[in-house]
Amino acid sequence: MASRCLTIDPSKVYLLRFILEGYDNLFVLSTLDARSGLVEIHYVKSAQEELDAILSEIGRSIGFGSNCVLRLSDKNTKPR
Repeated sequence: MASRCLTIDPSKVYLLRFILEGYDNLFVLSTLDARSGLVEIHYVKSAQEELDAILSEIGRSIGFGSNCVLRLSDKNTKPR
């Protein structure tokens, strides 16, 4: 498993969660700090390119705008 942290507009967290849940078991979104919009996405390493594409498209079409930091942190995590 791998994970990526990003900061988005706090009012958009629900929308990102809804979109990612549509990709049946590929991504799990956790809210780390609701006030600042800090979230963490857990994903299987083989889905990294798909996640990059999704986040890129969301940024353009839904307009998370300058509040979104797409690569605040990428890290590999050990399976739990």
